[in-house]
Amino acid sequence: MHTFEAHVGYDAGFLAVDWYTNFAGNTGYRYNGAKAYASYFSVSVPFNLAGLGWKASAGATPWQNDFYSGGGNSTYSKPAVNGFAVCEVSIMASRSFSITEAWQTSAYIRLVWNPTTEAAHLIAGICL
Repeated sequence: MHTFEAHVGYDAGFLAVDWYTNFAGNTGYRYNGAKAYASYFSVSVPFNLAGLGWKASAGATPWQNDFYSGGGNSTYSKPAVNGFAVCEVSIMASRSFSITEAWQTSAYIRLVWNPTTEAAHLIAGICL
């Protein structure tokens, strides 16, 4: 099933704050089976180290749902958390490359850990 998510955020340069809410499709569910409209917020801090751009992030879900915090309706076998739960601790490294004078691209790698579900993900990509 698909998930449709709304996002609002603010990036002050030294700190970024984002809020996401699932509004259609798999919105996440509460213990009683009601839609939770799972939401998530994160705080990110960018920095430079060893010639790479880095971003450290931490995020949490503010209320009960199985989308970010496990539970019977999710793909995780951990019990759902009843309320606020930290669901992201991550670090990302990126680097830009010049292909031509007019075209630049970047590559990144990100390690994400969800302490609530005890799941870890390694994500890599190239931006064109």
